[in-house]
Amino acid sequence: MVDLKTINRIAKNFKIDSECVSFSELQSGHINDTYLICTSTNKKFVLQKINTTVFKNVIAVINNKQILSDYFKSITTSLNYQFVVFIETNSNSIVYIDPNNSYWNLMIYIPNSHTFDVAQNIEMVFEAGKLYGDFLLQTSDVLTTDFKETILDILNNYEDRVNLNKLIEISDELIEKNPNILKYDDLKLYEHQKKLFTICKNSNPKLILYL
Repeated sequence: MVDLKTINRIAKNFKIDSECVSFSELQSGHINDTYLICTSTNKKFVLQKINTTVFKNVIAVINNKQILSDYFKSITTSLNYQFVVFIETNSNSIVYIDPNNSYWNLMIYIPNSHTFDVAQNIEMVFEAGKLYGDFLLQTSDVLTTDFKETILDILNNYEDRVNLNKLIEISDELIEKNPNILKYDDLKLYEHQKKLFTICKNSNPKLILYL
């Protein structure tokens, strides 16, 4: 059981200017242990313990987080949303390893932020898709070779459950004739979507992977 004493024992290893006076567990998600903490100077942070049972290569997880965090710091003027900012430890790392060999991150809390495990309506699904597309566009300049695989062979676990031939066969119904997509056909496109449409108008052969 985590108590305030434990939270302060972990938090004091990061570069924050005051002690934690209250905390609450963030229930969203089922992998890591995550806590919202509030300091005596009324600053809020998100303290997270990485699940080493799921993530065997914790250093890879930390490496990937650091790459994205540093990259987003460099392109803030082109973003329409806020991103996670990590607080360094007293030894200038973004992870603290406690005596029990547990790995901890500390992040600045984004005010008025909410997490949804399940989309509440189709509009939310649509907005999430646009946001994810923009994320792919914004990170297109990041070298993928810098990233480390964190969960090995995860896609292979689902390979026998996905019928690719069937997906291709019914793609017309899933995409071009999908009423849930067509209802948004008059909305303004993001820049990355405009680029995709421009590419598709080209008569030359092409292969586009758009997730």
